[in-house]
Amino acid sequence: MLFSFFPLPSLGQGKITFCYESIAQPPYYFGEGAEVPRRNPGLYISLVKIIAESEGIDISFRRMPWIQCLRWFRRGDIDALLSSPYLKQRERFGVYPGGSGDPDERYRISRKSYYEYTIFPNSSRIGKHYYTRRNILISVIRGYGIENALRKKGIDRFVFVDAPRDGLQLLESRQIGSFINLELPTDSQVDILNLRNLRKSNLPVWTRNDYVVFNRVFYKKNRELADRFWSEIFHQKKFFGLD
Repeated sequence: MLFSFFPLPSLGQGKITFCYESIAQPPYYFGEGAEVPRRNPGLYISLVKIIAESEGIDISFRRMPWIQCLRWFRRGDIDALLSSPYLKQRERFGVYPGGSGDPDERYRISRKSYYEYTIFPNSSRIGKHYYTRRNILISVIRGYGIENALRKKGIDRFVFVDAPRDGLQLLESRQIGSFINLELPTDSQVDILNLRNLRKSNLPVWTRNDYVVFNRVFYKKNRELADRFWSEIFHQKKFFGLD
């Protein structure tokens, strides 16, 4: 698959329904629940709106828990996932930029890192992670790609939660030994909850590229539209401070 690096005429057609998580991930998207904030919706939402406006594309957003986004995406009830890492099993029902196999990283919407949070004095040493010790209860958010990444490291026992706040509260009450999650939304919750006895690992556990992923059925019917959207992400994301 090839994308143009030069400005192209507006498509002036098409409609895309995006799904993204109902939990805030500042600065990428703000607000909680099903509503898309009118003011300061987040960098991802603003970028998608700018692209849609410049291309004459009609767009809409659905917000729901991530696991439900995935379920709707598999069924074809939504056209695109906003902010998904590459997972091979997701290719069964979704298309990443570049076709099958590893996506073309140039067309990612951004990069994100997962860090480990522990209770002091179990804080990770430089270059080490506490979760690698035996018999440590590890919590991750249900449906996130970090679960698959950790399973590849031989870890197969998890305590699943639905939001960063839940994982941090389990950690503070010492019901788990390690919470591994995206850095920015977790740091934000640490500040909100004023949790001063937590420590974050010096190195990330996993760094991922995020993509807009189109439903496979939608892509077959709207290939030009989807390819153009990825191309515009490449052109426009730098103006939003995204890499």
